[in-house]
Amino acid sequence: MICFVGRLAFKFYKNLRREAAAVKIQKNIRRYESRKTYTKLKASVLTVQTALRAIASLKEFRFRKQAKASIIIQVIVDCYMIRNIDKGCQYSIFKLLKNCRLSGGATNLLHIIRSSRKVQLSHNADGGV
Repeated sequence: MICFVGRLAFKFYKNLRREAAAVKIQKNIRRYESRKTYTKLKASVLTVQTALRAIASLKEFRFRKQAKASIIIQVIVDCYMIRNIDKGCQYSIFKLLKNCRLSGGATNLLHIIRSSRKVQLSHNADGGV
């Protein structure tokens, strides 16, 4: 009878070990499948994000390029206006423009041109030469 009880206990613990091993295998397979799905999803998300960032960057580049072109056009128009306002002040204005081009850039140039144009317009309105 003792032998039978021992054999029964052995089978019971053998089944427990098998079930524990099966649970570990199932757990690892589920983990592997979940990780694989997560990795695919992450790669897809990164691809979409990269595409959206590229589109946004391209839009920003086009906007900056257009803004720069419009500033250049405004500078050209303002230079034309200055040339036609008063030939006497032309030398000092172009000297300012040259210094601005060397030091600042298109936006500083535009600011100087517009401020000098206001001064010249007021000068011409007062009846100055």
